[in-house]
Amino acid sequence: YGALRGKLKICLLRGDIQGELDNSVDDFCKLGPANPTVPNDLIDLFLENDYCDYLLQTLNRKILDYKEDFEAQGNFYFALGSLYQHLGDNDKSKYQFLEAKKLFRKVFETDHEVFTVLEKIFRNLKGSKVKSKE
Repeated sequence: YGALRGKLKICLLRGDIQGELDNSVDDFCKLGPANPTVPNDLIDLFLENDYCDYLLQTLNRKILDYKEDFEAQGNFYFALGSLYQHLGDNDKSKYQFLEAKKLFRKVFETDHEVFTVLEKIFRNLKGSKVKSKE
């Protein structure tokens, strides 16, 4: 994990946002797409190096790559929600968190801690125009 994280960091520092970075991201995500640490580390690495737009594209690409893995998709939607929250876009943030919640409901019991975290997030985003369809 550390070696691939380091490889990603080097690609970002060099400004290599072409094929090598995509391949490194793919290899990194394969280590544990259902582990929330993976997308969180991607956010940290990309933001440290000022690649926010590329990060948005990458997280959306990962959602499509893991369309059969609801937990992994939920983690990537959650990461997008966190990123949009960081960027101050509460409407997009809330939408991403709602998508994560829908996916997590397919794999976790209702008492799983992720739902408690999401409810806290929704309370903080209460001014958002996005409405839950629940």
